[in-house]
Amino acid sequence: MTEFGTQGLELDGALLAWGTDFMMREGSWSDLKARSFRKGGPQPRDRMQLRRNAYRVLLTRGRSVCVVFVPELAELDETYRYLVDSGFVELA
Repeated sequence: MTEFGTQGLELDGALLAWGTDFMMREGSWSDLKARSFRKGGPQPRDRMQLRRNAYRVLLTRGRSVCVVFVPELAELDETYRYLVDSGFVELA
């Protein structure tokens, strides 16, 4: 589901698969690999704020637990390390 489909939804636990649309690159968040917004439609003032909000919504859907899956992609290595260094617990 997208952040729009999950708004207002509360689950006991949630699983979030992290994508390349919002990743840590050289110490800063990047949306370089995100799809662009529809041409001809209204363009957002702050694309990064929209991306941050989308992940915030998805990360907060689980009441008791949220498991974050980060695919084993070289481009997500820095994001994975950032999440672990921020307190995310690695599961074996």
